[in-house]
Amino acid sequence: MLRNVLTLLLFLTSGLAVGEESEKGARAPRVTHLVADHVEFPRMPEALTLADLEGLAFQNNPTLAAAAARMNVARGKQLQAGLYPNPVIGYHGVEMGLRGTSGQQGGYVSQRFITGGKLGLDQAIAGKEIDEAHFRFHAQEQRIMSDVRVRFYDSLVAQRRVALTEELARIGGDLVTATETLIDGG
Repeated sequence: MLRNVLTLLLFLTSGLAVGEESEKGARAPRVTHLVADHVEFPRMPEALTLADLEGLAFQNNPTLAAAAARMNVARGKQLQAGLYPNPVIGYHGVEMGLRGTSGQQGGYVSQRFITGGKLGLDQAIAGKEIDEAHFRFHAQEQRIMSDVRVRFYDSLVAQRRVALTEELARIGGDLVTATETLIDGG
């Protein structure tokens, strides 16, 4: 296959047909013997389907992992939005030991109470942020799927071009052989 392709390329770039004479009277070289037969190419992996490639992309794409993490962050914010704030407990002391006195000391407890259903409203807002993160996740999935499909079909077109080039090279090789036969026999 490679031999045929290289033969055709040499044939097309030489400017002369095999056996044709140039203005100086020299015959064009036979290009079939110039191609090395010992060229080895690495083995191609087993063919992958579009579904296989999409699965690999979904498993290994870091942007999907980031989008999933953003969804989890939004879920955590929604949970937190529905909870009452933590109480604050503390100790306060000033001027202790001044002139042998105990100074001003005291403790305190504070709690913010949220009324009027504001926690439910905060949770609803956070729920919309979850929806937004969810839509962004699926949009990223669609972008990845589209990219994989475009590249998959690009590779199919390239494979078809290779097959057609091989066929063209085979036809060119047959043409070279027929031309040599006509020149030698005729």
